[in-house]
Amino acid sequence: MNFISLSINGQGGACKGGKRAIVHNTVWFLDSGRVLWHHTVNPDRCNKADMENYKLVLPEHLNHYGFLFGGNLLKWVDETAWIAASQDYAGCNFVTIAMDKVEFRKNVRQGAILRINAERSRVGNTSVQYTVSVFAGNIDTGTEETAFSTNITFVRVDSEGRKMNLPAA
Repeated sequence: MNFISLSINGQGGACKGGKRAIVHNTVWFLDSGRVLWHHTVNPDRCNKADMENYKLVLPEHLNHYGFLFGGNLLKWVDETAWIAASQDYAGCNFVTIAMDKVEFRKNVRQGAILRINAERSRVGNTSVQYTVSVFAGNIDTGTEETAFSTNITFVRVDSEGRKMNLPAA
């Protein structure tokens, strides 16, 4: 199986090897013609202020108890939100300055598919905040549960690390 980060475009097509297909705003993960997982995206919610990414939990992501190491999840959450900010404000440099809370709601095991959703929630003079939600998917049942959520704040900086105003919208 091959799971990769996705960009939902609402058009039909499949990736190399037939592992993933996008048809009518639904992403289908396939293995030898068998549907492993699918996710439907509401096209009305697809805008520049929203970012969705997927991660497959592999053995190297686990702690010594066999659960997803929290540091890996925090890294993926930060990366997804940073990508959203960088796409929303092209040409701007951002650094993470705050994550409002860290509370893991559900344990995550190897083989889970994580859907990471970042939505712009607040814009200041020099900073922007994204609400990030992580959903753990079960490929056997096609269900998902909320595993984590937080608010991440980024500040725009210049090459010397000084705060800068965000560009006008």
